[in-house]
Amino acid sequence: MNFSEWLHTGFFKISNFVMAAIPRNTPSRLQFQNAKIMAHRGIHDNATLIKENTLAAFQKALDAKVWGIELDIRWTRDFQPVVHHDATTQRVFGKKILINSVTLAELQNMFPEIPSLKQVADRFGKKIKLVIEFKAENYLELNQRKLNLQQALKNLNPMEDFYFISLEPELLQKMNDYPSACYFPIGRINLKIISDLALQKNYAGIMGHYIFTKNCYVQQQLLAEKQLCTGFVESKNAMFRELNRGITILSSNHADKLQAIINRYLML
Repeated sequence: MNFSEWLHTGFFKISNFVMAAIPRNTPSRLQFQNAKIMAHRGIHDNATLIKENTLAAFQKALDAKVWGIELDIRWTRDFQPVVHHDATTQRVFGKKILINSVTLAELQNMFPEIPSLKQVADRFGKKIKLVIEFKAENYLELNQRKLNLQQALKNLNPMEDFYFISLEPELLQKMNDYPSACYFPIGRINLKIISDLALQKNYAGIMGHYIFTKNCYVQQQLLAEKQLCTGFVESKNAMFRELNRGITILSSNHADKLQAIINRYLML
């Protein structure tokens, strides 16, 4: 981890600690009913047999009855979309293989736990929302990638079954074969640009870290009847804050715990 990543991670850990300690008003029953909890890379810990972005992690999310799963796609040498966050397999699997240097068959021979997007769509499609993130990389042979993406998702319907997201707005514009309401741009600290872009392109809405998604952007999107997703909501009080702000989609590394809290309040 370089210094920038260390600083980034440290800031969010401190933010989560502070937000968890601040009491919040309990959201209304309707707000709990409208809450959509999304499991960030599935439900996993990377320390046991359950690794991120695997069928096992997605099954745990399905079992927890959360609204959706966020998953990342990379592209193999034969331009097949596979579900993996990093450009290499080093961090998760301990052996460094560049994803785009091998074919799908070669990759799964070495790492059977890495699923193709088609495998995920076939197993979990229509059971849980798929929120698919395009990662920054060279998009050579764009038409072939698009065809392979369409093939993987051919049995699913945009918005009803899946959305696309990206930190790179230009990737959403490249992979533009679906209705505009199927796309969410993600902001870091550039939420004004992202919020304006989402309205201009008539995207589904915006995504961003809950610390940087200011109320002015929330209101801008709500007035346009768009959706909002904030991420890395990890505590009850942080979740209550977001629901009270009118945000309905919450991405979390502890999605099962947040869903359990919502379920308890809905039983009252």
